[in-house]
Amino acid sequence: MLLEDFDIKNMNSWNPSKKVGVSVSLIYIQIAKYSGNPRRKKELALLSNAISGFGIQEYEVEPKYVVMEVQDVETCFRKNLKKLPKKSFIKI
Repeated sequence: MLLEDFDIKNMNSWNPSKKVGVSVSLIYIQIAKYSGNPRRKKELALLSNAISGFGIQEYEVEPKYVVMEVQDVETCFRKNLKKLPKKSFIKI
């Protein structure tokens, strides 16, 4: 699936609690961008919860994608959604 076909904003308007897979490396990059910015505490909390919520004992290796709600994805990645690589999100 192409990222152009994966419209988070549209998905958020009709089903904000829908779950999507988000690239773990993308989440780490976003955490690095937001760390130290007091106005991004909410986004940092959402991203940290997504990373810590997958349960490391279930995997031998860290997973490539973790599950987040569409509304949280839009909150955390707002302006960058259209600029992200094609493999940033997967449908679940």
